[in-house]
Amino acid sequence: MLVKHKGSYVSGVRVIRRNQIPLVMREQAGSIYLKYHQKTDGPRASWKFWD
Repeated sequence: MLVKHKGSYVSGVRVIRRNQIPLVMREQAGSIYLKYHQKTDGPRASWKFWD
């Protein structure tokens, strides 16, 4: 994913293939996707909707 953001505000998202990432940045992008699990990974945001 290519994400354009400013702090916590996301203004754009685009799915890209690994070969579209420049070679100098490809190693930093990683190649393993880990599925999100709320019980083990905790909340996705530091703030809560309801208390």
